[in-house]
Amino acid sequence: MKLLEDAPNASLILSVPQELRDLEAQEREKREALLAKIKHSGVDLETIPKEELDVGDGEVIRAYSYWLRYLERTKERNFERHKELVDLYKRIKDWRLKTALSLKVAPANIMSEHLVSQIAYASATATGVIDEKILHDAGVRVVTNLAKVIEKWNDETGNNKNRLSNLNEDSSPIALKQSIFSPIKPWQHAIYKPVKKTGLASWESSYLRFMKGENPHSIAMSPTNGRPIQVATVVNHLFQALTHGRTVDLGRLFQVIKPPNKHEWECLVRCESETDIDVLNSEVMLNTRCF
Repeated sequence: MKLLEDAPNASLILSVPQELRDLEAQEREKREALLAKIKHSGVDLETIPKEELDVGDGEVIRAYSYWLRYLERTKERNFERHKELVDLYKRIKDWRLKTALSLKVAPANIMSEHLVSQIAYASATATGVIDEKILHDAGVRVVTNLAKVIEKWNDETGNNKNRLSNLNEDSSPIALKQSIFSPIKPWQHAIYKPVKKTGLASWESSYLRFMKGENPHSIAMSPTNGRPIQVATVVNHLFQALTHGRTVDLGRLFQVIKPPNKHEWECLVRCESETDIDVLNSEVMLNTRCF
């Protein structure tokens, strides 16, 4: 304190917490690993804006990373499909080179390198037709015959047939193999917080009553504490029970709420892949866009 009185304008420099240093190191390692993966795929990192390289994120980096993650996950599940995706990417690049040669311009003047990945990803996962207007709006400067190249790939791989099938069938709800579901273990970030008055967690009363056979509607109208709540609150209590490793009768629960359909479930899986989030281990809930 005496030192501060003698030098009132002196700066006080605090040491950086080790936790922050560790977090910065983790982010740096993650960024370097992503850039190494992109470089290994054949991309010249010098073509990526410096500001994106510095933070490891941005439009260009996302275009590459989304496509590479999609390829990796597909290769793990279906190697034949993976080969089809690689072929689609090659066809788009071949079209770009052929078009550039015919117009005597650089391939980048037809379509930027990262846009090739974006177009390939969108074409492989689209539920509708990729036409010339869509391609032009996406940033393709010369779209002549590119839509036909993509459509031909769709026809040869059966992607058109699968797309039409998805439009008709993906709206059907996911069927359960069994009504009763028991998690293998609690979610690692689930914290059990009992209320002093009851000795139970706030969600636990709804859960116990539901598992004894009560309907969520009746639980909502006459909760243990006497104050009516919404059915959605009861449902949320049951989901909390799942995160704590409790057994839940999903068959009865899905009589009250609509279960996800196949398309919605696949969308969630794809978003997890795109954002590289492990929903079983991540403590942070992020807003992601699935497209």
